[in-house]
Amino acid sequence: MPIIVRKREKETPGGLVRRFTKIVKQSGFVLKTRKKRFYKKPLTKKKKRDAALGRAKTAKEMERLEKLGKKKETKR
Repeated sequence: MPIIVRKREKETPGGLVRRFTKIVKQSGFVLKTRKKRFYKKPLTKKKKRDAALGRAKTAKEMERLEKLGKKKETKR
């Protein structure tokens, strides 16, 4: 999937580079390449289950704190 960007009439080299950079970011090519850079071993069933249980436990605790009115505001 080649990315082709041709210089428009009266376009500066800086504008061409900016347009190219924008197109590359929107295509997600760099992000995909960075993810592929290192092999990530698939999770075992036990680790998946443990992660799901941990998320459920955290959600339950947050719900309990919210009902008690003690939930702290988090910045995201």
